[in-house]
Amino acid sequence: MNDSQNVEPIMPAPKPGKHPMKTNVYLQARHSNAQLLPLFPYDGAGDMVPACASMRGFPGGPGIGYFQHTNTVDEIMVSFGSTGDIRSGDVAVGSRTHGVGGWGATHEFFAVMSITQRQMEGPGQTEALAFICEGCGAEIDRIDYPGQIGADEHGHFPAMPTIDYSAKWATRYNESEALRTCKACGCVNKPFPTYIWGWDRYMFNTGVVEEARAALEEAAK
Repeated sequence: MNDSQNVEPIMPAPKPGKHPMKTNVYLQARHSNAQLLPLFPYDGAGDMVPACASMRGFPGGPGIGYFQHTNTVDEIMVSFGSTGDIRSGDVAVGSRTHGVGGWGATHEFFAVMSITQRQMEGPGQTEALAFICEGCGAEIDRIDYPGQIGADEHGHFPAMPTIDYSAKWATRYNESEALRTCKACGCVNKPFPTYIWGWDRYMFNTGVVEEARAALEEAAK
C-alpha cells in the first residue's frame, strides 16, 4: 500500500441522490424569471446553493430598487461581467447585512452575477429584508423570516424563502402608502419595482407547479 492510498479526499463525496452538476450562468440568467434564482435543484440542509441575478440601469431610467438584506450565513458574489461599482471578475464576501440594488443610476451599468450560500446543517438560519428611506436612510419597513429551504414529506418543490418572502413583502409595501412613508423625515417613498426582480412571477409559477403535481398524482390513482 502506498502513501497515496491513505490520503483523505480534499472534498467529500456527494450526498446520496445528489450528483455533481454544472450549468452556464449566462444561459440561466437569460432564462430566469426572478433575481436570485437557484441554479441547481439542491437546496437542502448543508447544500451549496448558487443563484443567478442580472441587472441593468441607466440615467433617467427606472430605478432598480434598493433594500438591505441580512443573512446568518455568508454569501459569496462572483461577477460574470459588469460595469460600475462591481467589476467583471470580482469575487467578494460581503457583510451579513448588506445593501442590494440602488435608487438611481448616474451612468449606465449592467451586471450578471452568481450569489452562493451554504445552507446550515441544523436550525437557526434566518434572513431579513428592510426597505430604506430614499430621503434620510432610515429603515422604514422590515421582515424577518426563516432561511432554511426543504421539501416536505410529500416531496413537493418549495419556493426559495428569500424569493417567497420578498414577493409578499414587496406587495404589502407597494400597496400601503403608510408603510412607504418614513416616520423619521416624512418622505413618501416610491413603490418598489417588482417587475424588475420577478419575484411575483416566480411565486406564480411555483403555485402552478404545485397544482400540476397534485393533479398528476390524482390522475395516477
